[in-house]
Amino acid sequence: MKYIIGAFLFISLFSRCTSSTPEHTKYNMTVFPDAEKANAKGLYKGDFAGDPIYLTINFSSGKHVAGYNVHKGLRRNISGTMLQTANGWELVMNEPGDHPFDGIFKLAFDSAFTSAKGEWKPLNTPSTLTEKQFTLTRAKATNDNDDGDISNYYTLGGDHCDITFQKDGSCIFDYYDKINDSTFAEQMNTVRGTWERKDSAILVTWHKTAQWNKDKSVFIIYKDGLEGFEGMMTVTGEGYEFTPSF
Repeated sequence: MKYIIGAFLFISLFSRCTSSTPEHTKYNMTVFPDAEKANAKGLYKGDFAGDPIYLTINFSSGKHVAGYNVHKGLRRNISGTMLQTANGWELVMNEPGDHPFDGIFKLAFDSAFTSAKGEWKPLNTPSTLTEKQFTLTRAKATNDNDDGDISNYYTLGGDHCDITFQKDGSCIFDYYDKINDSTFAEQMNTVRGTWERKDSAILVTWHKTAQWNKDKSVFIIYKDGLEGFEGMMTVTGEGYEFTPSF
């Protein structure tokens, strides 16, 4: 009996202590989710001074994040910190600093990492580069069964040339200069760019080289480019014709 009475007194005392907790302490608290559960990893796309930029975050642990970005075919690693705010997440990520185009990104993401307001500043000073303001949105995952997605073919081949449209927004074009109708140069040229698809057109912004001085190109997609293969395509542009390589 004395154990029952003691238990009853303990429950009564605990109930009074609980009910005496002020209401405002229950609700006047900002509860942030565990940073380890933040869904930062992914591919993000934005308009960077008129040209597309792709930013991939492939590492996120605690307050540390890392990945890379692709702009005009130039790929640069980025790494930095992630801090949770009342409205979402703030990421500060640096490029290595050993390239004249390197800079620092400051990104303000929403809580679900669906979009971000960003700014970029050059790391190397003095610099002729200017600060950039832009917006990033999370790119949709590609359906690997969608034959309409050119990045599923990985590489498209042509006559003494091939082109690759990768899922991270980068484009690689390998070609041999044509000397005459039947002869090509022995040295292969490689030019890198950043691509985006607009309906049946592929818009590529290039990183210029000594052999390739064009800023942009437009490639056109033609479905069923290979007779007898439903869903296949032919891509044409810059005087070249490409079909899927297997």
